[in-house]
Amino acid sequence: MSIKHQVQPTTPPTSADALRRLQLGLEAQITAAGASGVTTFNNRSGAVSLTTNDVTLALTFTPQPAGTYASGTGSASGTNTGDETKATIDTKIGATGGTTNFYRQDGTFAAPPSGSTNKAYCKVTGSGFQSLVSGSAATLTWDTETYDVQNMHDNATNSDRIVVPFTGWYDVKAHVKISEHTGGFRFLQIQKNNLDVTPEYVAWPGGGTHASVQLEERLQATAGDFFTVRAFQNSSAALDARKLNSFFSVAYVGGL
Repeated sequence: MSIKHQVQPTTPPTSADALRRLQLGLEAQITAAGASGVTTFNNRSGAVSLTTNDVTLALTFTPQPAGTYASGTGSASGTNTGDETKATIDTKIGATGGTTNFYRQDGTFAAPPSGSTNKAYCKVTGSGFQSLVSGSAATLTWDTETYDVQNMHDNATNSDRIVVPFTGWYDVKAHVKISEHTGGFRFLQIQKNNLDVTPEYVAWPGGGTHASVQLEERLQATAGDFFTVRAFQNSSAALDARKLNSFFSVAYVGGL
C-alpha cells in the first residue's frame, strides 16, 4: 500500500505542519469509512503510525525542506488483521479446515464443542405388513424413510435398525398398529444392540378392533450403537403389524 499526500501551502510548510496535515487527512478518511482509529506523528523522525479497528499501518513520511513548494511523498506498510482474501481462506480451509471445523477470528481452525452443533434424527415407516406369529416376538423391519439426518438407516441392509452417530442421549419412539383379534395382548419393546433396554409396553385389544401400541423412552447410546423395535402378540393366530400405519424414530438430544 502506498500513500501520496499533496502539500501545496501558500507559505512554506514545516515538517510538523506536513505531518499534522497527513494525520488529520487519515483521521478524516477513517471516520468517513465508518471505522474508528487513532494516528500519532513524530515531526523529528518523519513517522506516522495509524491504528484502526481492523488494520495497523506503520507509515514513514519524508517532508520537504522549508521554502520548497514540491509535493511530499510517503509510503506505508502494515498487516490487515480483520479481512483476509478469499484465496487465503480457501487455502487454509483446504489445508486444515475439513468439513466439521469452524474458522476462528484469529485465523485458525477449531472443532466445535462436543454436541454443540450435532444434529441427528431419523424416522422410518413401512410400505406393507409384517406377520407376527402368536407367542413369539419379532423384530420389525422398515423400508421407508420419512427423514434421515446423518444416514442412520438403510432401507435395504439391516432395515430393522437405526444406528446412532454420536455418543449421548436419544429420544426413541415407536407406534405400531396390529391387526384385529379379540384374544391375548400385544406389546412393543426397544432393544439396543439386540438387548432389551425398555420394559414391555402392553396393549389389550377391545371388541375385535386393531390394537395400537406406542412407547417413548430417553436412552443413552454410544456412537455406532443401534436401536430396534420388537413386537409380540399371543392371540393364538398369526396377526400383521400394519407398518403403513406405524413408525419408529430416534432423535439425538445431547451429549452425556
